[in-house]
Amino acid sequence: MGEWLARMKEKPWVAHLLRAVQRYGSRLGAQFAAAVTYFSVLALVPVLLFAFSVAGFLLTVARPDLLGPAAAAVSGVLGGTDAATQQKILELVRSTLSNWKGVGVVGLLSAVYSGAGWMGNLRKAVRAQWRPELDVQDTPGNLVKKVLVDLVTLVGLIVMIAVTFGLASVSTALSGTVLDLLGLSGIGWLKPVFTFTPVV
Repeated sequence: MGEWLARMKEKPWVAHLLRAVQRYGSRLGAQFAAAVTYFSVLALVPVLLFAFSVAGFLLTVARPDLLGPAAAAVSGVLGGTDAATQQKILELVRSTLSNWKGVGVVGLLSAVYSGAGWMGNLRKAVRAQWRPELDVQDTPGNLVKKVLVDLVTLVGLIVMIAVTFGLASVSTALSGTVLDLLGLSGIGWLKPVFTFTPVV
C-alpha cells in the first residue's frame, strides 16, 4: 500500500493537486473562505431590503388588490397571537410596505456598498492565495477607484453567472431537439450526455 501511494504521489497531476491543497491550507484558505461566507451572509440583508421594497411597490401601487390576501397570509402565520397583536403587526407591515421608496433607496445604497465590500474581500482572499508570499500587502491606492473597480467586477460576475445559467438551461432544454435534428435520438446514451455536458 505504501509503495502504491508513493507511486501515485509521483504522478504529475497528483503531485500538483497535493501541492495545491497544501498551499491552500498554509495560506489560510479555509479562514478566507469562512470570512467571505460571513460577508456573503451580511450582503443578503440589503438584498432582502430591496426585495421587500419591490414587494411594497407591487402590493401598494401595481396590484393593491393583492394586499388583502397578503395581509391574510401574514395573519394566518401569526395565528397563535392575540387579535390586538396581530392587528399591530399587520399595521406595521402595511405602513412599511407603503414606504417602499425609502426602503428601496436604503436597500439599494447598502446593497451597492456591501456588494463592493464583498467583492473587495473576495479579491483580497484570492490574491492572498496567488501572490508569492502570504505577508505581501496590497499596494495602497485610490479608495474610490478600488470601490468602482470592485463594483464593475461584481456586476460582471453577476452577468457572467446569469449568462452561464441561461446557456446551460437553454442547451439542456434543446438537447432533445438537437438530437432529433441530427437523427441521433435513437441512441439512448446520447440524451443523458447532451443533458449533463452543458451543465458541466
